[in-house]
Amino acid sequence: MKRKPALIAAFVTTFVIAIAMVLVGANALFNPNSVPVSASPTSTSANDSSGVVAVSANTTVNQLQQMQELITQYQQREKQYQQREQQYQQQLNDANTQIQEYQSLLQQMQAIGLIRIGPNGQISVPRRFGD
Repeated sequence: MKRKPALIAAFVTTFVIAIAMVLVGANALFNPNSVPVSASPTSTSANDSSGVVAVSANTTVNQLQQMQELITQYQQREKQYQQREQQYQQQLNDANTQIQEYQSLLQQMQAIGLIRIGPNGQISVPRRFGD
């Protein structure tokens, strides 16, 4: 009785592993990024394989230099953005200060009776009779 579930488990495990192997093989067979056999380095000549390594190293060095240049450009842009942000923050602070001065002026004008500010924000200038 216990033998039957064990056999089923063994067949299922074998089937899953076989499917995985077929998928890996199919992926290797149909991979467009693979290197053709004629372009792969051979072991017949030591100079040829070292040339491939040298080209690969030069390519890696060039890629590193390009990446470092990109990093430098991004750092410069970040500095520019930070400077702009500081400028905008200063402009905002200046505008807030100016608004506070206007509000203070309006409150003083209202306090001495030169203007009236209604509940809806409308400003009116009262007429003076008696001048």
